Amino acid sequence: MAGISILNSFVKKDRKAYKLKPKCRVIAPLSQKGGATKSTSCVNIASVLCEMGYRVLVIDLDQQGHSTMGLGGDNLEWEYTMANVLDYEKIIEDFDPIPIEKALMKTLFESKTDGSLWLIGANITNEEYSAAHYNDPSKKMLLSEELDKIKDKFDFIIIDSPPGLDFWNWSAIFALDYIIVPLEPGHGEMRSYNDFMETLLQIKEVNPKLKHLGTFLTKANPQTNLYKDFKQNFEVNTPGILFESEIPQDTKIKESLGYGIPVTLYASSSKSSKSYWSLTEEVLKRCQLIEAKG
Repeated sequence: MAGISILNSFVKKDRKAYKLKPKCRVIAPLSQKGGATKSTSCVNIASVLCEMGYRVLVIDLDQQGHSTMGLGGDNLEWEYTMANVLDYEKIIEDFDPIPIEKALMKTLFESKTDGSLWLIGANITNEEYSAAHYNDPSKKMLLSEELDKIKDKFDFIIIDSPPGLDFWNWSAIFALDYIIVPLEPGHGEMRSYNDFMETLLQIKEVNPKLKHLGTFLTKANPQTNLYKDFKQNFEVNTPGILFESEIPQDTKIKESLGYGIPVTLYASSSKSSKSYWSLTEEVLKRCQLIEAKG
C-alpha cells in the first residue's frame, strides 16, 4: 500500500540541528489521570521526530489503543501486542510468546528525511496480561529486557501506557530514560499532578537514570482567567519545569484521531500541529542539555 507523505507538515528543523549522540532514547508522557492527551502527544511527537529524520517506534501499552488508532493501526493488518511478546506462561489463549521483532509494524507514514515510524499496537490482551501479573515484580523488568533487543533499530522509542500506575506503567518506568508530563490547567488536575510528582521520587529510586524533562500544558486556553492564574501559580511554585510550548484546545486533534492520522499531517498548518513541532524541538534541546552534562 502506498505510504502517506509527511512532507506537508510544518517543518522547522531536522535532526542535523541537534547534536545528539547516536543512541536510542526511551521516552513517555506519563500522567495519573485519563484524558491528559498522553496518547495524542505520543502520536504527534513521534510523527515530528520521523519527519526530522529519526527512526521512531511507538509502543502502545494501553488496551484502549488510542496511539494504535492515531497512527492508523485500524487500517493495518497486525495481531501481536507487547502482551504476546511477554506471555511466557501463555496467559492469553491461542498465542505463544513471539519475538519482539515480529510485533513491529511499519506505519503508512513516510518521510523523505530518512525517518521512519513504527508501531507495536495494543488491544484487550494488554489488560489480560496486566491483570494476571500485576503483583509479580519480576515481570515488570521484561519490557526493558525486550527493548534492549531492538534499540539498535531506533533513535527513539515512545511508550504510551495507561493512566495511573498499573502493571504496564511500572514496566515502562523500568525501561524509560526520560518522561514528560502533560498537564491541563485546573485545580483538580494540579492535585493529581502533585501526587504524581511525589510518586516520581519513588520512581527514581527504582530507575535512577530516569530524568523528568519537563511538564507541558495541554488543552490550553490563554484567554481564560483559570489558565492565567494556573500558569502564574505554577511558574512561581515550580520554576523552570514548564516547557514554553503548549498544546491548545483544537478540534483538529480529535478529527485527526478519527482518521488515524497525526494532526501534524492531517492539519499541518493548525495551531496544534505547530505546537507539537515546537514541543518536540524543546524535548530534543533538553535531552541535548542533560546528555551534555553527562
